[in-house]
Amino acid sequence: MGRRLAAYLAATSPLPDLDEAWCNAAYWYHEALAEKLDTVAVAKLETAIEVLFRAENMSLSKQRLLRSFDAIFGLKGSDPLNPASTVTVEQLVIAITTARSRVLHGTWPTLQTDLPTAKGEHSVTYGDVESLTRMLLLQFSAHIDAYQAAGMTDDTTDALVAWIKNERVARAAASAATP
Repeated sequence: MGRRLAAYLAATSPLPDLDEAWCNAAYWYHEALAEKLDTVAVAKLETAIEVLFRAENMSLSKQRLLRSFDAIFGLKGSDPLNPASTVTVEQLVIAITTARSRVLHGTWPTLQTDLPTAKGEHSVTYGDVESLTRMLLLQFSAHIDAYQAAGMTDDTTDALVAWIKNERVARAAASAATP
């Protein structure tokens, strides 16, 4: 990750847009960790995710986050986050993007430490969003390295996410074929 930042800052990266997205997301992640209010921290964490996936609006953020869960973790929107969870991937994604939007647009209070829960919606905690953001930053960086090592040169988030999914599917097929 240090090499990623150094290559970005020195303008020597072979994938400058992907490295820029990662570096900017890491900055927002850091800002969130330094934040005292969970409400503002979650907004900054969601900003880190949006920047990482180069989403231009809330709808694209939701789409790209759902695609990343599918590509990286093999989880569809209707899948539970884990076997013990009643919350689906899509419900978590909506809760995260909604929390950011409502805090930044002033429809949820900012100056408190607890995140509000909208009526009929799943709540999101700082811990949930921080853990997801950290995992995405780590996975994204490792995948950029593998993508580059595979000789891939399309410097877009969409191309990277598609490549990640193809690689995951190919590994699953190869392991299923091996007795």
